[in-house]
Amino acid sequence: MQIEKKWLLIFIVLITLNICISCIGGANTNHQPEFYTDPSQIINIRVNEEFKIILYYKEEGTGALWQAKYEAGMLSLIESRYAKHDEIPTAGGYKWYKFETINVGITDIHMRLVKEGLEYEKEVLDRKVFTVQIQ
Repeated sequence: MQIEKKWLLIFIVLITLNICISCIGGANTNHQPEFYTDPSQIINIRVNEEFKIILYYKEEGTGALWQAKYEAGMLSLIESRYAKHDEIPTAGGYKWYKFETINVGITDIHMRLVKEGLEYEKEVLDRKVFTVQIQ
């Protein structure tokens, strides 16, 4: 009976340690990056972590493209992709940007939806600014 209590106690301690490590993010190697769509939400994140910004295209074929401007000393762009809306072919889709944080501080990511044309004919259709606070 005493041996069973000992193993039960060891089991409880191991489960508790696993929960604690998961809470502080120490043992999660398969962590998917958080994603953000609302520029009014401050992105709070740690150094060397990844996150995504997802922006919606209202309709395809307008010639409009999302462009990102950010501080290279604070963030690194890992990947950006356009994904079409599957159900409605002309409904546009999503553009997402995957960033990794580099340094501690506060920085902004300026997003512009630009309708391409000649250099002097570019039209900004929408703007969004995401604030990133890196710890």
